[in-house]
Amino acid sequence: MAFHCMFLFAIFLVFPLSTIAQSYKNVSLGSTLTTSDVTKFWPSPSGDFAFGFQRIRNGSSGFLLAIWFNKLEGKTIVWSANRNNIVPEGSKVELSIDGRLVLTDPNGQEIWARDTASAGPVYGAMLDTGNFVLATSSSGILWPSFDEPTDTILPGQVLNQRSSGNQVSFNQSGIYLHAANGTLLTLISSSNETNSTSGQFYQQAILEYDGVFRHYVYPKRSSSGRPMVWSSLHSIPDNICLLLPQHLERQGVACGFNSLCSMGTDRRPRCDCPIKYILNDPKDKLGSCNLNFPEQVFKDESRGVEAFTMHEMLHTNWIGSDYEYYGDVTEDWCKQNCLSDCHCVAAVHHPRKECWKKRYPLLNGRTDPAEYVFKFKGKYPKKLSAYQDVPGVNIRSFSYNELEEATNGFEEQLGTGAFSTGYKAVLNDDNGKRVTVMKLHKTVTEGEQGFLAEVNSIRRTNHNNLVQLLGFCNEGQHRLLMYEHMETGSLADLLFKYSRLSWSQRVQVAIDTAKGLCYLHEECSTQIIHSDIMPQNVLLDEGLTAKIADFGIAKLLRKDQTRTTTKIRGTRGYVAQEWFRNMPITVKVDVYSFGILLLELICCRKSYKQDVANENEMILAEWACDCYRRKELHLLAGDDEEAVEDIEMFKKLLMVAIWCIQENPALRPSMKKVMLTLEGSVEVSIPPDPFSFICFV
Repeated sequence: MAFHCMFLFAIFLVFPLSTIAQSYKNVSLGSTLTTSDVTKFWPSPSGDFAFGFQRIRNGSSGFLLAIWFNKLEGKTIVWSANRNNIVPEGSKVELSIDGRLVLTDPNGQEIWARDTASAGPVYGAMLDTGNFVLATSSSGILWPSFDEPTDTILPGQVLNQRSSGNQVSFNQSGIYLHAANGTLLTLISSSNETNSTSGQFYQQAILEYDGVFRHYVYPKRSSSGRPMVWSSLHSIPDNICLLLPQHLERQGVACGFNSLCSMGTDRRPRCDCPIKYILNDPKDKLGSCNLNFPEQVFKDESRGVEAFTMHEMLHTNWIGSDYEYYGDVTEDWCKQNCLSDCHCVAAVHHPRKECWKKRYPLLNGRTDPAEYVFKFKGKYPKKLSAYQDVPGVNIRSFSYNELEEATNGFEEQLGTGAFSTGYKAVLNDDNGKRVTVMKLHKTVTEGEQGFLAEVNSIRRTNHNNLVQLLGFCNEGQHRLLMYEHMETGSLADLLFKYSRLSWSQRVQVAIDTAKGLCYLHEECSTQIIHSDIMPQNVLLDEGLTAKIADFGIAKLLRKDQTRTTTKIRGTRGYVAQEWFRNMPITVKVDVYSFGILLLELICCRKSYKQDVANENEMILAEWACDCYRRKELHLLAGDDEEAVEDIEMFKKLLMVAIWCIQENPALRPSMKKVMLTLEGSVEVSIPPDPFSFICFV
C-alpha cells in the first residue's frame, strides 16, 4: 500500500507518443473557442468527451480550459490547462495558423500555450479516450494532453517511471503496475466486478484533495442496475487516517495539528477538533485546530493540580507527540502525572499499563475503534468553560445571553416549524461567522441530562445531507440549538417564492433529501424519526446541496407537543394518517411527508393551493393521483419545458410519491428503497389505485 501511494506522489509522469488508432474530428488551424459561449466546444467523435471552456462553479467569473465527460450531467472535468491561473470572461483559445495551441486573456496576454509549430501540425483532435492531441497529416501525435495530467487518469493512459522503467497502465479491466520488461507486478485496482470491460461504464482514477487515489466508475445507462453517479471501486490507501507521514514530528496526512481524523460514512476522511479546540481557519475543514483558551495557563507553575481537569476519549490517539513514557503504571497514576506537569497537554494509557505523555501541538490524531484500545485524556483548566464538559459531546456550549446577543435579541426570524423557530445569528468571537440558532418551542422537563443525551445523539450524526449541529444552550428553561448557516436558504423559499430551481436541480434535491432521511432511519447508531419533513426544513448550501434540518428535535419535546393538535406532531399538510388513528408511529411517517414534499418538488407548487382555476386542483396529492390515473402528466408539469422533455423521469418521481403517501404504512417503501429508486438502481412498480389512499391537509 505504501508503495502504491509513493509512486503516485513521487514519480515524474510522462506518456509515450503513439499514433491515432481511432476516428477523430479535425480541429483545423485557425479554429477558436471563447468564454463568451461555453456551449461551443470541440467534441470527440462519440461525444463522450469535449475540449473547451468550463465556468468555475464556486460563483466566481473565472474559466478553465478543460476536457470533460460531455454526456454526464455534471460535465466531470478530467484535465485542465490552467488550473492554477483561472482566466476571466473574454478569454480565448486558438489553434493558430502557425500551429500553436494558445490560451489568451481578454487583453491578448498569453496564459498557456503548446508550441509544436516547427513540426508542422495540421490539425487538432479530441479523441474518444479523453485525450486531446495535436497531430500531423500522417496522424503522428506531436502533443497529447495525456502527456500533462492534472489529477485524473483515464483508460488508455499510461504512466512511465523514468528511474526504474516501471509502468502504470489503465485500461477497461483495471489499473496495473508492470516492470520494465512487461512483467505484471501488481493489480492496483480491478474493474471486473462492475462489468466495465464490456464498456457499460465510464471510468476515471483521481488523486484527490485528501491525498487518496480513488478509482471511479459511472454507468452509461440507467438500466445497468447501478446508481447514475460516480461510484468509488477502490482507494489507496483504504483508510488514510491510519497512514502516517514519513516523519512523525510532522502533521498528519489528512488532518492538521491537534485534529482528529476519522473515516466518514462516505469513506472520506473527516477532521474534528477535540473538546476545547477550534479550527484555525473555519473554512479549512481539514486544517489544524488551536486551543480555545490561553496556552500560557499551562505554563503558570503557581497553578496546582487542582486547577486542571482531564476529559477522556476512547479509541483515540495522537502519534508523534510523545515526550515521556512510563511502563507498569495505573491509569490514575498516568492521569495525575500529566496534571502535575506544565508541559503535558494530554496522556494516553494502554491496558498493558503503559503511559505516554504528550506535548503541544498534538500530531497525527486519529479515532478508530477497530485499531485502538487507548484512552486519551486531554488536560484543560477547570475555570475555562468555553465548552461544557459532558462526556461524548464535543460541541460548543453557549449561555442564553450569548445567543441572545448573537441573534440581536432574536430579531431576524428565518422560519418556523412544528418544533422550533430559527433565527439568524453572528458569532462575534469567531470572526463574524454566520450561524442559525433554533429556539425549541417547548422542551422536556425531566432534567438537563435527558436534553444533553439527545443533543449528543444529534451530534453523532455525520452525513452530507444533514445540517451540522455546532452548539447548544441548556440554561434554566432555555433549550436552543446552533446549526451551520445554509447560504441559499430553505427549499420553501426557492420553490414557492423565487422559482430559482430548474427541473434537474429539483430532481437532485429529491435525491439529496432521500439520502439524508435514509441515513436517519437506517444508518444512525440510534434511529431518528424526523416527524416534520417539509420544504421549510430542507435547506440548501451555496452549491445547492440539500440538507435536512431540525432532525432529532421531536424527541426533545413534550410528548403532547404539537403545532396543530394536542396529539399530532408535524406540520399541517404533511402529516401521515397514523397520527389520527392512534397507530404505532414509525419511520413511515417520514416517508409519507417525503411523498408530499416530492409532489411539491416535481410540480413546483404547494400541497394545498386555493387560487386555482379548477377546485379539483386545490389538494395537490388528489390532483396528482387523478392526473396519473388519466395519463395527463403534462397538466402537472405545466410550462416547465425541461420537465416535459424528461417526462419519463417525471412519471417515475410521481409514481414514487404515490407509493410514499399510501394510507397503509406497510405499503410505503423504506427511504433506502426510495433513494435507490430515485438514483436509478431500483425500478419503480405501478403504485396501487390512486383512490385506495386518503390525502389529508
